[in-house]
Amino acid sequence: PRLKAAAVYLSGVAHLSKSEVCGVFADLLGTPISPATICALGAEAAELLAPPVAELQKRLSERPVNMDETSWKYRGKL
Repeated sequence: PRLKAAAVYLSGVAHLSKSEVCGVFADLLGTPISPATICALGAEAAELLAPPVAELQKRLSERPVNMDETSWKYRGKL
């Protein structure tokens, strides 16, 4: 499960291409993986996450949410 999560994270959150994820798995983990497998893992993760995401969307729509978009300076820059 952790290797699946790592593949989905690298592909989705870290924005690595499928071939880059394959390279990471081969180079760092010694585990070959195909781009098609990474696509399948992403689809599996999306399916598993659909119910909790739907529940979260429902709950958020029922209550006011404070969306403070006030900017602040970081190291002297906005």
